[in-house]
Amino acid sequence: MARAFAALKEGDGLLISETLYRASGKITLKTPDGSMWDEWLLCPKFSITRDSLQNLSYKWLAQDEELGLTLWSPISLNTQPTFGEVQNGQSVAVNGNTYRATETDDASVILCTGDLGGECNVGDKFSYADMRAGGSHLLSIEWDKTGQEAMLGRRVPDAEVLKWAKDAGNNLLARMSTTSFKATPASSHDSRPNGKFGVSGWITMILVFAAAIFLETCDRDNDCEQRLNPNTNQYETVCDNGVRSRSGRGSTGWGGK
Repeated sequence: MARAFAALKEGDGLLISETLYRASGKITLKTPDGSMWDEWLLCPKFSITRDSLQNLSYKWLAQDEELGLTLWSPISLNTQPTFGEVQNGQSVAVNGNTYRATETDDASVILCTGDLGGECNVGDKFSYADMRAGGSHLLSIEWDKTGQEAMLGRRVPDAEVLKWAKDAGNNLLARMSTTSFKATPASSHDSRPNGKFGVSGWITMILVFAAAIFLETCDRDNDCEQRLNPNTNQYETVCDNGVRSRSGRGSTGWGGK
């Protein structure tokens, strides 16, 4: 579980690439096989949510148990592939990258909370294709009864969300500390006083805080990127002033997994 994502509340501010967003509302989505994921709709702080959806100024922050956190931002496609074409192997070219489908499925909305611009209804259904173009470049396309929508995405670490919140004046770290650690009664098997974190708790807090500080120099979209570590075969956030893809999935869509 991404703890920073879980600590977000409606109205929280997040400063992303010098734009102040607010957590406007959250949805929960489900596929026919039972897979579920959550997404926060992020709109510019002083905008009307419906206007943000119409002018494509919003983002989605999605949290999936297997894939972690992904930040999505809307994009207009030059081509309009159908769901069937993508399923059958058609690729999509965006900004010099060629994307191919890694997952296609249907999904439905099972929970809507907060202000989602009046666009969210429990039971809404759509088809989607999650696509990849080598490394960390992600594209997600959604098809529903109103048409097609697309977003580019990038993976983000929990500590980056903490950094966004800190820069916007929200102390998610303190909120996490009051909800993620519970007081443990002292006993002969536990030398920690009531209400204390203990050694492991403090170590965890220090590591998270250190990661947030590290991201001070690496929080903009063009400073960090997810790269595949050939030794571990895992994607890692690397800050080297290189170009990093931006993210999203559509003007009224539901982000991406």
